[in-house]
Amino acid sequence: MREAAFALAEAFSAGDFSTTVILIAMDWLVRGGRHLAKLKRNYAKEEEA
Repeated sequence: MREAAFALAEAFSAGDFSTTVILIAMDWLVRGGRHLAKLKRNYAKEEEA
């Protein structure tokens, strides 16, 4: 993940990506994080039962 973030920053500074593409990529990262958090909560609930 760290390498991907640096590659994204490098490409953005080089002008290879537009701002829209960057925002879409960040949106997908946020959604993935939310999904993982939901999975962790559900797993913890099932583990307690």
